[in-house]
Amino acid sequence: MLRLPALTISRRFLATASVVTLALGLTGTTGTAAAETVTLDNFTSTSKDGDVLTIKHADFEGTNLTKQEIEKIFSSGETDDEKTALVQKFKVDKMSIPAIDVVPKKGGAIHIHDVTAAKVDAGKIGALGISGIDGSGVDKDGAVAIKAGALKVENADLTTALAAATHSGDTPAMSQLGSFSWQNVDLTIPETEGAPPDKTIHLALASVEIHNNYDGAVFRDGAATIKGFVVEPSKTSDMAASLGILGYTRLELGMTSTARYDAGAKTMTIDDLTFNGDKMGALALKANFGEVGPEIFGTDNDARMAGLIGGNIAGLELKFTNSGLFEKAVGYFADQQKMTPEQLKAQWTQVAGQMLPAVLGGSPPALKLAGAAQKFIASPTSLTIDVKPKAGALKFADVMSLADPSTLLTKVDITATPGQ
Repeated sequence: MLRLPALTISRRFLATASVVTLALGLTGTTGTAAAETVTLDNFTSTSKDGDVLTIKHADFEGTNLTKQEIEKIFSSGETDDEKTALVQKFKVDKMSIPAIDVVPKKGGAIHIHDVTAAKVDAGKIGALGISGIDGSGVDKDGAVAIKAGALKVENADLTTALAAATHSGDTPAMSQLGSFSWQNVDLTIPETEGAPPDKTIHLALASVEIHNNYDGAVFRDGAATIKGFVVEPSKTSDMAASLGILGYTRLELGMTSTARYDAGAKTMTIDDLTFNGDKMGALALKANFGEVGPEIFGTDNDARMAGLIGGNIAGLELKFTNSGLFEKAVGYFADQQKMTPEQLKAQWTQVAGQMLPAVLGGSPPALKLAGAAQKFIASPTSLTIDVKPKAGALKFADVMSLADPSTLLTKVDITATPGQ
């Protein structure tokens, strides 16, 4: 099995370096008039581990917090609950921090450039931006290096996160994110806590883009794209050995998604949800859901659950397009069983022809599914599986009845099409 890197590595170092992002990530915008302008000059804070954060200058125009309260948000001496409570009430019309510098006790430095925000109001963000992050250092987990381009957030409402953090008040509506983008992220971290210097994980991200639209509290439509997400372990790392089993030295992944919701018709549509991997392939999902009430976006947990349980599945399509992963899997399992890839594929073909009909009740549709699986094994280009409920829709509450595979084809029609 593949072992993913422990992303808890250098938590204090990275969390300290991103204190502004974390703090403002829980804030937002309504344009409420604020009380005064606060300026910080030559502010420093030293954590209990000896890491030093410095803000040479910062302006907070039209804020409802005092200078001392703003300092507490950036101070290492305050508890998380104290900071969250301050962030929860924080309002500011315009904020500008040209630079935030963090110097770890063990050496190095990390720099956050041009932190700006506008129309922040107790859990909502009009705009938040960082022009870039760069630096390196040594934390208790090991050496860390980071370089990242521009980060932008607009029209976000994350009061849910604040309420969850403070455990106060009624459950708020779901968080909203109008748009989010981040470019050219490059990070090198130790593979595990306390790992030797030669065991590192290189993470890179070409870009992430998210855009959503809402009607009040209700989601209307959205799209997201992740490009060039790279996970590259050092040659001596344990993860490199795990990936090497399948013949990979690194993973390069991506994702696209588009979805829409019609409150009047109570329909949720996933037009595209695709995960792709270089020299692996792509897995794409399309889905139509009905009777999904807008209360799932509301504040009442019972109503949310009722709105979800009352929904149904009108159709699903799952498509796998192979570009190397199937062959690598065949090679791995063939090696484990001391067989040639051709011998293993012949075995899989036989199993598909016998087991699928047996498990699915031996009906004609089950035989067709088995035949499609056999064709894919023989020529693994693509396989599309289409699921349609026999009664036009399958209620979410009835999905549990499908746990018995023999009843599956009594509830839904399944077709599988290879090579299309």
